[in-house]
Amino acid sequence: MNGPHLQTRCLLLLALAGVFALSGPAVWAGEYHVSPSGKDSNPGTAAAPWATLHKAAQSLAAGDTCIVHGGVYRETVRPARSGKAGEPVRFVAAKGEDVALCGTEAVTGWSVHEGKVLKAKVDWPIEQVFANSRIMTWARTPNAGATPYQLKTLKFVAEAGACMIEGLPSRDKDFWKGGVLWGMNSRAWVAQMGAIASSAANRVTFEGRAPFGRKGKTTGRAYLAGVLGALDTEGEWHQQGSMLYLIPPGRSNARERAVEVTKRRWAFDLSGRAHVEVRGFRIFAASINMDQAEHCVVDGVRASFVSVQRVMKGGFNRDRGISPAAEGLGIVLGGRNNTIRNSVVAYCTGDGVSIYGESNTVTNCVVHDCNTSASDCAPITCTGTGHAIVNCTLFNAGRSIVVHRKLRKGRIEHNHMFRAGLMTNDLGATYTFQTDGQGTVIAYNRIHDVHCHTGVGIYVDNMSPNHLVHHNLVTRCDDCGIRLNTPTRNVLIYNNTLTGNGKSMDRWGSKGNVDQSGCVVANNIMTDSVKLGKGATGHRNVLEGDPGFVNAKAGDYRLAADSPCIDAGVVVKGVTGKHAGKAPDIGCYEHGCTAWTAGSTIRREQWNGGRWGGERAGESR
Repeated sequence: MNGPHLQTRCLLLLALAGVFALSGPAVWAGEYHVSPSGKDSNPGTAAAPWATLHKAAQSLAAGDTCIVHGGVYRETVRPARSGKAGEPVRFVAAKGEDVALCGTEAVTGWSVHEGKVLKAKVDWPIEQVFANSRIMTWARTPNAGATPYQLKTLKFVAEAGACMIEGLPSRDKDFWKGGVLWGMNSRAWVAQMGAIASSAANRVTFEGRAPFGRKGKTTGRAYLAGVLGALDTEGEWHQQGSMLYLIPPGRSNARERAVEVTKRRWAFDLSGRAHVEVRGFRIFAASINMDQAEHCVVDGVRASFVSVQRVMKGGFNRDRGISPAAEGLGIVLGGRNNTIRNSVVAYCTGDGVSIYGESNTVTNCVVHDCNTSASDCAPITCTGTGHAIVNCTLFNAGRSIVVHRKLRKGRIEHNHMFRAGLMTNDLGATYTFQTDGQGTVIAYNRIHDVHCHTGVGIYVDNMSPNHLVHHNLVTRCDDCGIRLNTPTRNVLIYNNTLTGNGKSMDRWGSKGNVDQSGCVVANNIMTDSVKLGKGATGHRNVLEGDPGFVNAKAGDYRLAADSPCIDAGVVVKGVTGKHAGKAPDIGCYEHGCTAWTAGSTIRREQWNGGRWGGERAGESR
């Protein structure tokens, strides 16, 4: 193939390459469809769709879009290929159609075990059971309360690796062997679980390291779970080997209650992928994995029960940062430059969203009712560098709302956070500990109703320097609005309104440590008591008298026209910005300027029903 023939062929190839280059990505991009009525042998068109998302995931390439039509899909979607910048791989729920990805499978073949207890074969490990999409209770003593936050517990005394439990019903020796004890000590900072090795009367011992009583005597409250003999009330379940046992709730059988059990962890597994977009799906009892992903987007998703682990070691297990192996992971934003937006996440035993890696974002989301295990989890747990949590509504948590331990150079801004500490004590709506924030900003947040012992709005715990906290409104927190525990240096507190709390600012340090070197507190309205440490400076703060709010009783903390806080502040570069008068105002709102807002724009009726188990699972709407 020498001479003119080779030259002609090369010119032809170059010409074709030029045509494709000029035509751009659209030459390769395609739109495909998936529907429960389709077949995977079809071409994937609107008229002849595929049946499974698996088929689409294996087929799509950069620039392709999969339109998914209404129905319930019980599979994990793992794209075979990444997209490219400007040419993502897209999975999109069809407009106006209810498209659900479920981590559950229906259970059939029920028979009577004894009395009200039914049984059916399930030959995989179960994390949770649902009946008509409402979560059931792992069999326990004492029985569960009305909500996960209203636990019924028994007093315990732990010592030398064993627990003595007051009021525990008399049982045979080793009745509780193989089960677990969930408990919190009297301080109620965080729950722990231990696997029970033996039991006799009201005494239990543990396999491996005991959760309580290793040093001296510990008291607290606990429940015991995880043995068939504890199954004694409606809505409880237990799995033993390959058999599921259940007392269905209400006066109906298991079939009428549409019983489903967890089977798959992920609805979408985007780990290690880049430029993949997921839009508009409803997700039930499964999650989304973006570990080591890059430039992936989750948009307009409504997810419930994304973390459903029934057994977690508990304790403060996040001090070294979260990882893919961490307990209680929710929707995972690992890797770099990934985003979840315009989404609702609710009803989680652990995290709602778990962030690590670099430069990931949660924006305009609602995340609520999380960490019902009372472990070291939260609606949002965040470690790593450069992450942003902005314009979100975050509420109802067993412990803190946003845990940002080990977050560096992050932003927590324009969020509405409330009702933290529903199960534990000594926490903040935002909480960090032993973390150099390296300039992390906590700003323009509305925080309220943290009702527990040492319930704080913004909590910068011991050894957490270099945070900037400004323009936050914090009210109705039992302990204080802002707590800076010592030693903590170079934390800057500007233009916050802290009112109607137990205290406005407070601190605590072990062995009398009071070091707050380089901390600055300026331009703040603080109507309750203030305690600063050694080396902190405070100026231009309103500490007494009437700040002149428009209507504090109605929750309007803007400044009235005659407020003494107007033009009384000092300019802070990069913080006070443009001001309406001759100087910045004191407090979080500038009179004469449009008041900043906090929280998501997602309507309340879209907040997953606002009650436990309000989502449907296996049936399409």
